[in-house]
Formats: sequence, structure tokens, C-alpha cells
Amino acid sequence: MALSILEDGIRTGLWKVRYSGRQSFKLHDDGGIDSNVVAEPDMGGLVHEGRDELSKIPQYNTLVYSMYGAPMVARHLGKPLRTIQGGGGPYSDWDYAIFPIIRQFRRAASPFVFDEAVFEKSLSELEGFFDSDTVVLLYVAPLYNFNSEIEEELKLQDDLKIRRTTENEMEGLMSKHSFYGPFPFFKVPRLKFSIELRVDSPKVLGEETPTVTPNPIEKFDKLVTALRLFKSGDVAIDIISTSPEITEVPGLQESSVHRESYLPTGHPYLLKNDEEAVFRSFWSVFKNVDLSKPASLSVSLRRFNFAYGRALPVDKLLDLVIALEALLLKKGERLNVHTLAVRVARLHGRDFQERQTIFRQIQEIYSKRSGIVHGGSPSLTESLVSGTEDRLRTCFKSILDKLRTEQHDEILSHLDLD
Repeated sequence: MALSILEDGIRTGLWKVRYSGRQSFKLHDDGGIDSNVVAEPDMGGLVHEGRDELSKIPQYNTLVYSMYGAPMVARHLGKPLRTIQGGGGPYSDWDYAIFPIIRQFRRAASPFVFDEAVFEKSLSELEGFFDSDTVVLLYVAPLYNFNSEIEEELKLQDDLKIRRTTENEMEGLMSKHSFYGPFPFFKVPRLKFSIELRVDSPKVLGEETPTVTPNPIEKFDKLVTALRLFKSGDVAIDIISTSPEITEVPGLQESSVHRESYLPTGHPYLLKNDEEAVFRSFWSVFKNVDLSKPASLSVSLRRFNFAYGRALPVDKLLDLVIALEALLLKKGERLNVHTLAVRVARLHGRDFQERQTIFRQIQEIYSKRSGIVHGGSPSLTESLVSGTEDRLRTCFKSILDKLRTEQHDEILSHLDLD
């Protein structure tokens, strides 16, 4: 009956459907992209405009009576709704009652022809929402400069995976990228894979915004760090979009945040088929490591990640060297290049000749570093910068492994004396 009332109101001129313009993108199989401004009807506004008429029908009064008679539903009425993403309200019986109508307009093939399948699904999801004390939120971040040989997805945990970016997601991402700049919209099809995280957020019926530990955004940062430590390649994330698993429920909104000011487009990152199991094993250990302790590890990883955002090789080298110092110097210890080089050599050299080669490599790196910080312009080869990054990467893996059974300074003492 509600649909016929609204349709009659439009036909008689009692109400009007208002439209707003929205930039729309469409991907084609041949790689082409169509961009148009589409007129989007505000059907939610139409429903609210017809509130006086719709609230008079007997079915509405029966529904409201039933809502207040069901404790799990009644606890929501007249209350604000908050998740870890925020919220709004307070929301009345009207706000929840029109949920199936809004769904009908947005999902049915013909908006004013009742779609029983859409209605049944909407009712089931709304009942599940009322009965639960949590809300499932989906966090999705496309991976920049990343590719993989995996078919569909790499499942890392029950709630975390790397999967292929859907066509709908790519078309939505295009509207979040400018026509110009370092990553214009027409490059979005390169974002073939995304990280997806499912989070059970507490649902608070009140003004207080709940929190979860760890912060979901921190988990994205940790996974990107793990990818960077696992192998070379300028992988990064920028836009992290959040949406409720059940959409259109009052108070459950979509949002997005930006993480990077500089998006890498250099050396591509390729995760091969034979590396999937190895990375999954690496992540199973790395996910449980507290990266804030010891402080030297936290500083070192932060500078390591900073290096990925540097456009100039000299800046990248300085970050990598600072990271190496933080990782391999004891608390309060002053820099001694000889000591640092010996520690790196003993950490990775299998025999005297290999340790001597590593020792000289570290000395060369510090020679270049000194030239930079004292105002010189030393020539830097790509192999030297990438070699420094690779050497630091292996140091991280070794120290992280040893930190499972030893303290940081104890590890370094063993390198000095063993």
C-alpha cells in the first residue's frame, strides 16, 4: 500500500522526486572507461515527504505497535546509534519502519512494483540487526603497485584477506581520484587487488562512541609493513573505505580515509604463486608481534616505511640508514660505523669472506650517507639504494626472529661477543 500511495502522490503532483547529479564511471572489457554525470533520484526524500500520509495507514500503526512490543527492537527506538565509525540519531520507529521501502526503491527492478525477494531479504537483515549487539563493518583498501598470481584471494585470517578488486569497487574508486595528479582516475584499473578486513563493531545505543583494539586501520598498516618486509616492491595503500555489511540501516554509514600523501609507482610488487604459503606463514607470526616494543624496533620500522614515500634516492637512503641504526644500536649507544658493520656482517655472513663483503657494503653505505648529511652530492646508484633496502629487510627478519626468545640489547651483545 505504501508504494501505491507514493506513486499516486507523484502522479497527482502532491510530491516530486528530486534529482541530484553524480559523476559516474563505467569500465569496459576492452579497458575503456565511460564517464558521465547521471541524475540520481532522491527516493529517501520522497518517502520522508510522504510521512504524514504513510503514517495514517493501519498497517503502519500495527507495525509500530509490534516494534514496541518486541524488547530487542524497542531498545533501539528513540535512541542514538553508535559504532566505531560513529553514527547519529536518535532514530524513531519511523526511521526503522521505512527501511524496507528504501531498499525496494534502491534494489528492485521496478521501484513501484513490490519485489517480495527484496522485501524478505530486507526484513531478515533488519531482524538480525535488532537482535545483535554488534555490527559487521567491512574495511577495504586497494593495493597500489601490487599484483599477484593468486586466482581470487589469499586468506590470511578468518577476518582478513587479500582479494581481487571488484569492477564495482573500481568504478567507485574512480570518483575518489582526481582527473589529474599522481594517480588520476584512469589508472584505477591497475588496482587489481585489495585488502579486506571484517570487523565486529560494538553497537552502542547512546551518545558514547565505542572502540575496538587493535584499531582496524593499524591492522592495514601492519599488513602493508609485512608485505614490504617479505620482499621488495613499492606497495602501498591510500584509500580505506568502510561500509556496514547491512546497508541503508539508520546510523550505519559509509566512510573513507586517506593514508598516503605520496603513492608509489616505482618497482612493482609481485606476489607469486609459490610465495603465497610462505607469506601466509610469515604473517601468522608477524601479526602477533608488538611493533611498539622495543622502542628501537618501532623507530626502525617507521623510518623503513617512510622510505617508501620518498621520491628522491638520497632521501630514501637516509631513511634506510636511520632505520638500520635504530635496529642495530643499543639503547643510548652512540653511532660507531665499525661496530654497526660488524653486527650486520655477523648477523648474515655465513663465512669470513661473506662477512667481509657485507662489512665493506655497510662502510660504503655510510660513506654515501656522510656525504649527503654534510652537504655533498654523492652519486647514488639504484643498486646501492635497493641493496641497502634488501640488507635492512634481512636484518629485520633476523632480529624479529631472535626477539621471540631474547631482548633487543642482548641480541646485539651476542653479535659483538660470539
